[in-house]
Amino acid sequence: TAFVEKVKKEKLDPFKFGWYARAHQYEHWKKNKDRWPDEFAKATVNITPNIKISSYGVIE
Repeated sequence: TAFVEKVKKEKLDPFKFGWYARAHQYEHWKKNKDRWPDEFAKATVNITPNIKISSYGVIE
C-alpha cells in the first residue's frame, strides 16, 4: 500500500479509479470531476488480493 500512498501524494490516478467512478457513480463523479486528483488524494483505498494457486510444482 506504500505505492498507493505515494501516487495519492503525487495526485496521480494510474489505476483509473476515476474511470470506474465515472462509470458506476456518475452523479457523484460529475460533481468532483474538475477536482478529481485532489479528491482521490483524500480517498481511502483498500486492497484485497485474490490469490489462486495454479500449480504446486513437483511433490515427492
